Amino acid sequence: MCQNLWSLELLLQFADLSDNEKMLNLCFAISSCQNLTNLYLDFTQNKISEKGASYLGLELSKISSLQSLAISIMSNNIGSNGLILLIQPISLLQNLSYLELDVSGNELISNSLEALGQTFKTMTNLQTIKLYLNNNKIDDQGVCSLVCDLQLCSQLSCISLQLEQNQISEQLDLKVRRKLKKFNRLVFLNAILYKSEDDYYDYYDYFDSDDYFDSDDYSF
Repeated sequence: MCQNLWSLELLLQFADLSDNEKMLNLCFAISSCQNLTNLYLDFTQNKISEKGASYLGLELSKISSLQSLAISIMSNNIGSNGLILLIQPISLLQNLSYLELDVSGNELISNSLEALGQTFKTMTNLQTIKLYLNNNKIDDQGVCSLVCDLQLCSQLSCISLQLEQNQISEQLDLKVRRKLKKFNRLVFLNAILYKSEDDYYDYYDYFDSDDYFDSDDYSF
């Protein structure tokens, strides 16, 4: 019966997947659905470890038919290495055009964003990327690296990037949003990068695909 599924939504918030064997068995069951094109997984607050994240990435990479993938692994224990081990196998999914990833609250540092950017460059069919990276330990350097690599993703037309409650400076926020706006293929952009105690910057825009933004160059 699983072979007939083309779309799957699995909501397992607060289920406690700290047991790596339990996590492996779950991931194996998901990967047995070999004809999926759309997959949404919500694993919010499940105490998933770095090892559990690696299992998830490895098993998802076996579903070669996937075109749309959304994963919420918010408020777990995967850390930066876990994020890298999750995303690198997923990059093998060459049919993937839509990727949404929520890894807020996982003690991520900037090296994980550098690895994300390097990985995204190899995913040549990606058209939409939505990243939720709030409440981590990411600094300016990590954000700069990610944005520069996203610029090299040749098919991207939609970017949503949320980085509230990190270690990002207010000054970088403006530079990043200007840099993103210069991506001449974008149709939609949403960026929330910096939040103070009193206010936050929320930037979004729809672009004409023929608008090449002939403003001054903004470099980091």
